[in-house]
Amino acid sequence: MVGLVVFLTACKTTKLVPEGQYLLVKNKIKSQDESNNLIMDLTSKLDNDQAVYIKHKPNRKILGVFKFHLGLYRFGTSTKNPWKNDSLKWRKYLRRIGEAPVILDTGEVAKSELNLRNYLFSKGFYNSTISHEIKYKRKKATVTYYINPQKAYIINKVSLSADDAEIDKLLNDTMSNSYLQKDQILDVDNVSRERNRLTLVMRNKGYFDFTKDVFDFELDTFRSKNGVNVNISVANKSDDERFQKKTINKINIVFQNDEETHDSQGVTLYNGLDFYFNGYPVKPYILSQKIQVRPGDVFSQDELENTNNRLSELPIFKFIDITYKNDTQDSLNSMVMNILLKTGFRQAFIFEPQGLVSQLNRIQAANTSNSYGLAANIGWSHKNLFHNAEQLDITSTTRFETQLIILNGVPQQSKQQSINAMLSIPRSAFLKPLEKWKGVNSIKTNLSLSFLYEWNPDYTRRILPLTYQYQIRAKQTDWYFNLVELSYSQNKLRIPLDGRKDSALIQRLFSNNLVTSTGLSFKFNNQNTAKGKSFFIIRTNVLELGGNIHRLLRDIKSSEKKRDTSYQFLGVNYFQYAKSEIDARCSTVLDGNSSTCFRMNIGLAYPYGNQKILSFDKLFFIGGSNSLRGWRPRTVGPGTYNDSNTNFRINRAGDIIIQGNAEYRVDLIEKVLQGALFFDAGNVWLARGGSTIDAKKVFKPKNFYNDLAINTGVGFRFDFQFFLFRLDWGWQMHNPELELNKRWVIKDFARNQYFSKYSVLNFGIGYPF
Repeated sequence: MVGLVVFLTACKTTKLVPEGQYLLVKNKIKSQDESNNLIMDLTSKLDNDQAVYIKHKPNRKILGVFKFHLGLYRFGTSTKNPWKNDSLKWRKYLRRIGEAPVILDTGEVAKSELNLRNYLFSKGFYNSTISHEIKYKRKKATVTYYINPQKAYIINKVSLSADDAEIDKLLNDTMSNSYLQKDQILDVDNVSRERNRLTLVMRNKGYFDFTKDVFDFELDTFRSKNGVNVNISVANKSDDERFQKKTINKINIVFQNDEETHDSQGVTLYNGLDFYFNGYPVKPYILSQKIQVRPGDVFSQDELENTNNRLSELPIFKFIDITYKNDTQDSLNSMVMNILLKTGFRQAFIFEPQGLVSQLNRIQAANTSNSYGLAANIGWSHKNLFHNAEQLDITSTTRFETQLIILNGVPQQSKQQSINAMLSIPRSAFLKPLEKWKGVNSIKTNLSLSFLYEWNPDYTRRILPLTYQYQIRAKQTDWYFNLVELSYSQNKLRIPLDGRKDSALIQRLFSNNLVTSTGLSFKFNNQNTAKGKSFFIIRTNVLELGGNIHRLLRDIKSSEKKRDTSYQFLGVNYFQYAKSEIDARCSTVLDGNSSTCFRMNIGLAYPYGNQKILSFDKLFFIGGSNSLRGWRPRTVGPGTYNDSNTNFRINRAGDIIIQGNAEYRVDLIEKVLQGALFFDAGNVWLARGGSTIDAKKVFKPKNFYNDLAINTGVGFRFDFQFFLFRLDWGWQMHNPELELNKRWVIKDFARNQYFSKYSVLNFGIGYPF
């Protein structure tokens, strides 16, 4: 990709600029008063967000240097014929996906000056002036905007007066929470926030008719120099009518779905609520839990939003509409609350064929090539199966993968079959008190039972997991409390272990075992609510404890009270361990063309008690298309361990993982092709040492950074709308397996054998993180 970018941007793009005109190459924002820290901070913010205020922007750049899209356009206008056939068609396509040169327009510069002046005015700098300077060099132009905000207007006093004495007292009692405070710079955004805050205060106190337009903000700047008095006035509803609190006298819940229900005016009374189910079979107490409002309650905007959010968590609804109207049969101060619930189809079937590009889940390192295959997902779901608004999902996945090679006459293939049943119930008797908390949108009980069969040339596995989980959903965070997680694994190795020092370890890892655990985890995602350019996704396994139930039962049963030396429970191995892990990601939009994404993943799994090792499923592995892209999966670590004679990858696992990833993403062809530059670093280690453990595998806090595997690379993402295909070419920089003075293999980048020894081409579906 780098060579292509350099080639396209090396073209002399100024040839596209007509005589007497100039190519806009850069906008700058500077301050005329560099001694004022406040003004310099404001200037810096404007410069960082200049695309918001300066619409006359130069052509897009990659990494702030390469004008890739302008180069495409330039190449598409060339009179040369790089293709002997259909050259005109290709040139039209390049011009379409490229970007025409941005010619300097002084009229657009004047509009940008006005936008900057308006922004400064909104931030309290009322007497600001803006000027600009244009520097010409050959056929290129750079525009510098000079801002002179002068002094900002400071709030001297904030006063609020309402014609209604009760409203006047109510609002003035909340002014300590105002967004407008004395001695602050007057910011128009804060005026808007304060208007919204005051409106919400009134609507939460029952004043349903209150709107933002009721408030009149007067900004008085005549009484003092560079000072402003903020006077907020609240008039009555009209000359002869005051605002009144509204009480909800009746609540109607009406179901509507032309496909599955029929019109019926029959009413079901439950907990003071009037239900018109119209034939839809759901129990009223489920909805009663979600609707916190009751007849006789004063109207509250917060309760309106909470009711809507809680009902939205139920899977049976596709549309919710809550309206109010005056109750003509009662006083003018009472209302009827109407909740219209439109339901969708209760049953759904899915069939999803898939193409696969991955690595076989092998424990040998004999072959780490990509595998290719097909998969099919078949699913059935039913919403409201037992009339409790629950959802039952049953899915079956069949996978077949193969590598394009044959080893010792044996095709390198893998088969996998899984069946999963999950029942999600929208309530929890155990956590019922939490449902009344304001920040809790819903609480679900999730029950899942699965079966997995996996076959590949190394082993056969049969796994039967069972999970009993509580899910607590808040605004941006989902908490998961796994009360019981049980997994029985039956394994069979098909590879010889004769003469291996670690044969006992491998046999123990792949023996039949039973893992039970209890854990707490959460997921935070503010992607849809983040106000800035960045958003975060954080997945955390706060704490997972396993094997303690086995230990308790064994202690009760055993009269000898033996020390732990790898005991079994009911003839099956069991593991005691504690595990915690965090995976945090931050994505930042740089401009309309590019973005960055950073990831940090840290985890610790500590075995104790019955066995000093973890089960295969609880170990950490690193490397591959979603991790260190300069290595194949499970070919790094633990630590600086390197055994050139071994044919196994199972001993590449660890109890500790530390990895970080950074990626710069840029649109090359909008909605079709995206390029990426990335940097990955990390490793896994063992948490315990010992006489039988190689010291190179053990984590050493003081110099663990010397053990990090580091790579860089480039990639392409092909967006086919229904899935994203990814191609990443990773180049090793620091290889911890080598001797200390030979680990920086990037020094051999220009040598012939570098790419064959220290680079990997990875394929993937979707983004790596």
